[in-house]
Amino acid sequence: MSFNVHHITHPGQRDENQDRCAVLKSSRGDSCLIVVADGMGGHTGGSLAAETVVKVAEDCWANRTDDEDAEALLRRITRLSHRAVHQAGQQQGLDPHSTLAALLLEGDRAVSAHVGDSRIIQFSDTRHVERTLDQSVAQLLVLEGSISEEEMATHPDQNVVYAQIGGERLPEPKVKEWDLDAGRNFVVCSDGFWEIFRPDEMLALLSAPD
Repeated sequence: MSFNVHHITHPGQRDENQDRCAVLKSSRGDSCLIVVADGMGGHTGGSLAAETVVKVAEDCWANRTDDEDAEALLRRITRLSHRAVHQAGQQQGLDPHSTLAALLLEGDRAVSAHVGDSRIIQFSDTRHVERTLDQSVAQLLVLEGSISEEEMATHPDQNVVYAQIGGERLPEPKVKEWDLDAGRNFVVCSDGFWEIFRPDEMLALLSAPD
């Protein structure tokens, strides 16, 4: 599998950008790990949390052994980043929290793990295929039929997540294996992106020459 990866981050309407991302490739060029962490603005130390998540992911990627499979690596990143964020908060007297979205492309596989409401979204060359399900109150309301998919971005409970990196309780990441026959284009993003751009607009970005 060859990789064509682009990444961008922007503070939007906020004074501080608490999103962090990393694109990590193997020395042989046959695997790629994409990580997005969104520091949660409702807690002190959001930037610290997101930076810590990315740093742990980089460390886990660098010391990955040949016998560690994709799911084990993603779960290790979740577990160690949660521990590191919690410890950093205690040391600095802060309460840092972050989301996590990580996509591993390796051989003929695509495996992801996410915590919170940062997303992995799959596209074919012509359509939106599917996305991860947020660990949020708004997502639960969509699943029970109380609100529509389109209403999620502006719902009052959109930012209320029930799983996060940091804090006392270790989160359970949602791990997913993707069907690459359905689509080989992915967007890994925080809610600051998917709240604004519709899937059809993301598809247009993916197919743009620049």
